[in-house]
Amino acid sequence: MLHGDELTIKEIARQKKIDRISIYQPMIIGEKEYTFSRKDVGDQLSIYLPDQFEEMSEEHARYKYPSEFRPNLILTDDSGSVNITFSVLKQETTNSMKEFIDSLRDASKRLNQSGVFLEKKVVETENAEVGYYDYRGSTFSSDVYVLKFAAPMNDVTALGSFSCTWGEHDEWSILMKQIVSSIIINADTK
Repeated sequence: MLHGDELTIKEIARQKKIDRISIYQPMIIGEKEYTFSRKDVGDQLSIYLPDQFEEMSEEHARYKYPSEFRPNLILTDDSGSVNITFSVLKQETTNSMKEFIDSLRDASKRLNQSGVFLEKKVVETENAEVGYYDYRGSTFSSDVYVLKFAAPMNDVTALGSFSCTWGEHDEWSILMKQIVSSIIINADTK
């Protein structure tokens, strides 16, 4: 059992670790080093992404996302276990971003009834209002961390999703919230 001063020391050490996690410097997660840079996703969205991620092969995408409604773009690490996806919802968000994220989160809760839902937030980026929520879910073989986000673009909505194993979520959850906050919408398409 931890006593007050031991708990404080552990919390200070944890906070120092969190303060060092940033998309603006190389990061080691597990045994892999990641660097991040701004990339365009289509012609409408710019976002910081891991340089080491590559587009998932069509064959692997069909296996991992068997629905014909799989995301338009799936980026993955070399193991295939850490993924960032992007899709375009062909309608604009008519409600506020908070209401839109609430409705997406409610749908996720209905689909993932055993999920433990964590944070829900709307952030102001350089030129957009972006909403996200995250949760701990389960697959057949392990627990996973999932963060879903949305950003309005002209008359469509960009939807994104991130997933990794729960064991990697400490660093990735912080990095993904920084990545979401880096979203810029092309002014010509906003």
